This record gives sequence, C-alpha cells and structure tokens, in this order.
Amino acid sequence: MLNIAASFHVVDSHTLGQTTRVIFSGCPRLKGESVLEQREDFERRFDHLRGIWLAEPRGNVSAFGLLLVPSRTADYGAIFLARDGYVDMCGHASIGLAATLAAIGTLGAGRDESFTLEVPAGVVTVGVLWNDDGSFRSAKLYNVPSYVLGAPLEVDTARCGTLSVDLVHSGMIYALIDAKKLGLDLSAEGLPKANEIGNLLKKEIFAAFSTREDLCTQSLHAVLFYDEEPDEGGVCTAKHLLVVDQQRYDRSPCGTGTAARLTHLVHQGRVRADGAYRAFNIFGNNFTARPAKIEGNKITAEIEGTAHIMSFSNLILQKSDPFVKGFVSKF
Repeated sequence: MLNIAASFHVVDSHTLGQTTRVIFSGCPRLKGESVLEQREDFERRFDHLRGIWLAEPRGNVSAFGLLLVPSRTADYGAIFLARDGYVDMCGHASIGLAATLAAIGTLGAGRDESFTLEVPAGVVTVGVLWNDDGSFRSAKLYNVPSYVLGAPLEVDTARCGTLSVDLVHSGMIYALIDAKKLGLDLSAEGLPKANEIGNLLKKEIFAAFSTREDLCTQSLHAVLFYDEEPDEGGVCTAKHLLVVDQQRYDRSPCGTGTAARLTHLVHQGRVRADGAYRAFNIFGNNFTARPAKIEGNKITAEIEGTAHIMSFSNLILQKSDPFVKGFVSKF
C-alpha cells in the first residue's frame, strides 16, 4: 500500500535539451482575473508546490515547469516556474507546450495552426507546424515586443576589466556579451569556465543597475554570451550560452534570449526586416528567428524551434516521504 498523499499528472518534454514539465493537475483553483494575478496568488498560497514539482528528488538543477491556468484573453494561460522562482516569459517552454498539446491530442494537424497564450508578460501567439503524417514538427513563437534598454551599461568587473554591456528586454532582461572578447569557449568543454564567469558577471552587472534611473527598479534574468560565426547566405549566426546562476544555464539556445539578440542585431542594422538570425546552443542545435514586426524601437520576434516528448507520468507523494517538499542542493 503506497499511502499516497497527493499525485500530479505531468508531461515532460525537452526543447533542444532544456526541459519543460507541464503540470495538468493538482493545483487548487487560483484567484485573479489575469495570469499575472493568478501567479501572484500561487506564489502567496501554493509556492510549496513548485518545490514538489521541480526540486530534487522529483526534479533536478535545471528543471523548469509550466502550470496551465485559465485565461480570459487567450486560448491558454501559463505560469512559468523555475527551480528558484518565477519568470514572466519563456520561449523554450512555450515551444514545449505546443509539442505537449499536440502529443495529447488537444492540438491536431489539419485543425489547429496556432494558439494564443497568456503569460505574465502579456499575450503571445504560438504557430504549430506539422509533418505530413500529422505529427508535430515545430513551433513558431511570436514573442512579446523586445527593445534595447538605452545605451550600453559600463560595468567595472573583477575578472574582465571594464565592460560595455548591451541590455535588451524581451520579456525579461538579458545582458549581451561577446564571448570572443573574453576568450570564452562556448562548448561543452568550455562550459565550466564560461558558467563561472557568467555567474560573477551577472552579479556585477545587476549591481551596476543602481547607477541608472531606467534600470534601478529592474532585475537581470541572465547573461547571454554569444560567439558569432560567418554569415550563411545573409543569415546572421551565433552560438549562445545563457547563464542564469552558478548551477543553471539554458540548455537550449533560449527563445527569449534569441529574441533579445535578434533585436540587438536589428538595432545595429545588421538584420533587416526580411532577414533572419540563427542561434545555436552548445550542442549544435538551433532556433531560427526573424523580425515579424518592427514598430519604432520595438521588435516582435518570430522564433522557430522544436521540442520532443520524454514522458507522461504522475508524480506521487507518499505521506512517509521525508522529502515531500523537495530540496535544493547548493554548491
């Protein structure tokens, strides 16, 4: 006899290496008219569920969750859950949701070409592309508008000297840094050093936010290292590494990060309205991004990528389990 205290139906996928756990059951009804208000209610009353779903032993250091909630303005609502908190927008998880809804039959070839998704940052559209046999092929995410946050931020750093850092808001704020200028290798072999440097720089860059009135009330989501490669047929190409904290980096090229870098390139005049940007992760997989709309300094990015289903399962909590709330290992 298992003596079960609770169970949660979930579907796990990965978007080019970065996981998304979509939670379909087990959360009480949330208060709030908007998804943002529902997230605030979840954080106040049910934050312990985030640990159950994502922390060890049921999750891992890079676990990421998406809680489906009702929306008054879109087809679906999504609360994005990280191991250490919440984010307003997530591209890889939106693509993972598309693959998940296709896998369970909620979306189908010949019937559904797109859906709208309300997230804390606003409402986005996710286009769905199908193979000839009716299986899911890929998704095109039309992100919230992105924009460059003023002039580059000058930051005095302990390890890298004075850096001029480009900041872009694409649902969250990213600090864009050319990896070549720091001598960083964006590969699996170079990951430990790049992740260490990225974590230190994130703290120093965020501390420098206090020096600018337009940044002092903002937060920094991640450092985006990019390593540009020769253009392919007029398409700008680069490798990405997104460092979130000491233990966590984005395994995918990062959807909102790709939108940020595309916006940066449009701002520089290097990608035109009919151009494209291809962003690779350290494993050689890529997202392709295009400017779907340019309005003044704001860019609506279209990011195409794919995801794959890993499991359909029920997370079980036994009453006798000493780690019913989960735990986080820090080192």
